[in-house]
Amino acid sequence: MDINQFKFGYFSSPHYILFCNKITSTLSLYYYTKNSLTHIITFNNIILGKLGDKKKEGDLITPIGTYILTRKITPPPFYGPLAFILNYPNIYDYYLKKSGHGIWIHGKPLNNEKRPKNSKGCIVLDNKDLLKLSSLIDYKKTILHISEVPLYANKKDIKYLFKFVTKHYSTPLQILPYQNYQVKTIYEVKLKHHTLFFEKDYQKDKFKLILSK
Repeated sequence: MDINQFKFGYFSSPHYILFCNKITSTLSLYYYTKNSLTHIITFNNIILGKLGDKKKEGDLITPIGTYILTRKITPPPFYGPLAFILNYPNIYDYYLKKSGHGIWIHGKPLNNEKRPKNSKGCIVLDNKDLLKLSSLIDYKKTILHISEVPLYANKKDIKYLFKFVTKHYSTPLQILPYQNYQVKTIYEVKLKHHTLFFEKDYQKDKFKLILSK
């Protein structure tokens, strides 16, 4: 097993993974299938909100965390040819009492209208890049990581995690290296570099796991 293939986590089905680095202003697309992680493309010079982690409505900050793309829409012309809506605030954001809404991945004005240097919290791509991204992904099978540093699960933690999971559970798993807050945390396992949270999905009889800094 090539541990490097799991730096963004383990998925029991094929997934597209978007990694947004707020410091480098880049959005990278990976595809994960059959324990293989493939880099597809990186979009440079994207437009983002302020640095830091979003706390409240109107702070103009792009949130940090892991999100899913809930819908693909045709927005008003100011936001380009299409937009993907993120599930901010997610369960963990609500737990931390963060507020705000309307965080999208979108494009630039279709009528060449002048726009601010920064976004109000969204991820903004050139329209040609946005159309390219849309052609490459299935948004329903896409997970977005937003960070200010390239946080990856390290080899030691991944090996420990797989040993722990193999010993205790044999059900299908979805494992992320940090901050997948789509599930409520009910169990906790301390690792050296991460804290592992996991919850059983009783309807589907499987466990969803999280690694969080």
